Amino acid sequence: MTTREEAKIRAEIVAERRAEREEAIRRMDREGVRTDIIAQRLGITTRTVTRYRERMGALLQAPKQPFTDEERAIAEKMLDDGCSYTEITRTLGRGSLHAVRKNFPGRGWTRQQTGEWGMLMRYAKRDGIV
Repeated sequence: MTTREEAKIRAEIVAERRAEREEAIRRMDREGVRTDIIAQRLGITTRTVTRYRERMGALLQAPKQPFTDEERAIAEKMLDDGCSYTEITRTLGRGSLHAVRKNFPGRGWTRQQTGEWGMLMRYAKRDGIV
């Protein structure tokens, strides 16, 4: 078999895998599966999932929904308790870190606080506390 024939066979295999992956992403996208979960299930990066979605035209911007009064109250309480923007985003289960920062400016952790938290967690993991 020549090098050209081998290259053609490899290209066909890659094209088949790509088509299977695109179909899996399309199916999970219709089911409403999050990007990070799709990536985990397929063993690829979230950026790869995003690229596939863009290529397929499936990446649509969801209409931006303002925070409800209940979500706003939860976020305010969490900020008062010293939670980070990231923790608020995870707890609310919607929106983005950017949306939380925009709606609650100046209430998040400073870089120093973030560093201190990271150091504390490293020590806790090392000592078997966490």
